[in-house]
Amino acid sequence: MSYKTTATVTSFICFCLAGVWAFGSAILLNLWGVDYASSAGFVGKRGAALFLGLGVMLSLTRDAEPSKARTSLTVGLIVACTTLALLGVLEFALGNAGFWILSAVIVELMIALAFLRIELMTPYRTRVTDLSANTNDGRGRQVTRFVPKPKDPTHPSERMRQAIDSPKGRQLYSQRIGTVEPVFANIRHNKRLTRFNYRGREKVNTQWNLYCMVHNIKKLSKTNLGYEKVQ
Repeated sequence: MSYKTTATVTSFICFCLAGVWAFGSAILLNLWGVDYASSAGFVGKRGAALFLGLGVMLSLTRDAEPSKARTSLTVGLIVACTTLALLGVLEFALGNAGFWILSAVIVELMIALAFLRIELMTPYRTRVTDLSANTNDGRGRQVTRFVPKPKDPTHPSERMRQAIDSPKGRQLYSQRIGTVEPVFANIRHNKRLTRFNYRGREKVNTQWNLYCMVHNIKKLSKTNLGYEKVQ
């Protein structure tokens, strides 16, 4: 599952747990084989507030791109869910909780594994930050690598960062919106090339060249360059 789907499902579970702990903690504790007391109800209501806040955070960040902040939230959830699962297994082994506590353990492990899978699938992140033209340094758009930090000046990402940060690179990059990006936008959205239909470098290059040829023919037909040359 994607981060958006996982965060949405987890936030829904948190909202449900917040309601249960706030208004039905006795039922849940009895289901787990734990004796209910006023102190347990008091702690349960305070835990409901934590689940509510966690659900709100996940709901608001479900569309977040990979970043250091999202990673911090994800790792925190993995640690919390894993700890809760281990505590549930321990209480069951000691006889302090009934069989149904294992249902909570399974849910907690599934959430932890889902977020862990997302982190393992995106170990390398690239974040492009748009800075205002009125910033103090005036560097404009930059490429920032979180993990690992570039130390070798010959590394391709480090060389690209230096090229974009140079005065000539900033000047050329500012022209991208009027030169390169319209071509990709036309091929992707108007020509519907959202994915390649073949496998292998040679076949992919052939399909890409055909789309580029159609794009160029369309440009020539609108400018009448081909017609004037024939005349």
